[in-house]
Order: sequence, then C-alpha cells, then structure tokens
Amino acid sequence: MKNKKKSFYFEDYTESELNNNDKSKIVKILLDRVTFLSFIFFSLILIFSIKIIYLSISTEKSFYSKNIKKEFLKKRRDIVDRNGSVLATNVILYDVGVRPKLLKEKEKKNLLIKLGLLFP
Repeated sequence: MKNKKKSFYFEDYTESELNNNDKSKIVKILLDRVTFLSFIFFSLILIFSIKIIYLSISTEKSFYSKNIKKEFLKKRRDIVDRNGSVLATNVILYDVGVRPKLLKEKEKKNLLIKLGLLFP
C-alpha cells in the first residue's frame, strides 16, 4: 500500500484583506435578511389589504351570518328524590313586553282579553 501524502495549500492574506472580506460578507448577509423580512412584511400588508377591499366591495352578506348569536335551549332533566317522585321540573318561560303608548284604548282592552285567554 502506498501512503498518499496530503498537501495543504495556504494563501497568504494581509490583515486588511481579511477584515474587508469578512465585513463585506456580514453586510451582504444582513442585507439579504433585511430584504427577505421586508418582502414578507409587505406581502402580509398586501394580503390583508386585498381582503379588506374584498369585504368592503362584496355584496354578499354570508360573512355577517357567522357573527349572529344563536341561543340554544338546553333540556334539563327533572329533579327526583330517591323514590322517583318529581321534586322539580323544567318550565319554559317567555317574556312579553308591550308599549302602552303605542296602543289605542280599544286595542288595550282586546289585548288584555286575548292575553287572559292565552295565559290563564
């Protein structure tokens, strides 16, 4: 087996050449980073601007329907004692309001009679 000799080649640089070379590399890397980050930043601004313009121009109201509150009545079970007799049960209640200023005298009497028949 022949032993292969490894040789190294060293270039001589002056100290000023090394400093200039390193600084230029660092500056180039920093500029690349700043360019990339500014591109990302302006891209995000562009995307959000387009979305805002689209929502303001659009005549569809579908995006409004997502914000409507929906109330669900949850059915609760009856409260019973150990023998199974009902102690408490659910009762559905409705709130009704009337503005008397908006009703005429004749309507007030008819309304009271009708409400008395519906809710004894």
